[in-house]
Amino acid sequence: MNKIYACWRSYLFFFGCSRSRPGQSGRPCPGPWRSRRFSPPAEGAKSQQDSGNQYPVPIRPERRYFYPIDWPIISRQIRFVRARGRCEACARPHGRLICQLADGRWFDEMTGQWLDDQGQQVPWPDIVDLAMQRQRRIWLGTAHLDHDPGNSSGGNLKAFCQRCHLRHDRAANVLRRRARARARRALGDLFTGPNPLL
Repeated sequence: MNKIYACWRSYLFFFGCSRSRPGQSGRPCPGPWRSRRFSPPAEGAKSQQDSGNQYPVPIRPERRYFYPIDWPIISRQIRFVRARGRCEACARPHGRLICQLADGRWFDEMTGQWLDDQGQQVPWPDIVDLAMQRQRRIWLGTAHLDHDPGNSSGGNLKAFCQRCHLRHDRAANVLRRRARARARRALGDLFTGPNPLL
């Protein structure tokens, strides 16, 4: 009986199950498949995201099986060991609130300088641009340079922030949206006939 109980406890520990629901007191989920609910850290406190223990980024269900089984470990290695918690294109820091202008310039608190989308130092903005600044929280994601989820070698992966990731995937996203729109249109033609509005 003790062996069964020990196996059940190790199962709960590995899969991150907790006897308490989110928002209740109790042992937090320690495993990698913890709840994806995000609660922003208190100011000045070191968050779980800063230590590399980030919640997993959601992947579309139809593309999940193209990724390797150890993808969370590979992604964490790229983002927090190789890139040291900064975007490899623009050097934005992971998990931090930054001041960003409309053209992509952002203020780096570590150096006290304004940087552009390539991480290069730029002149300070004028008062009009400063009035239009917004605060953004940066989250790093691991991008495939050739857009192939099955190719997860180190040379094909880079740690990108949201802005750089979207800019890198812009052409592939346009093609993917176009293919989905054509698939929906083809299904409509198959079952309901040609659309007279097209």
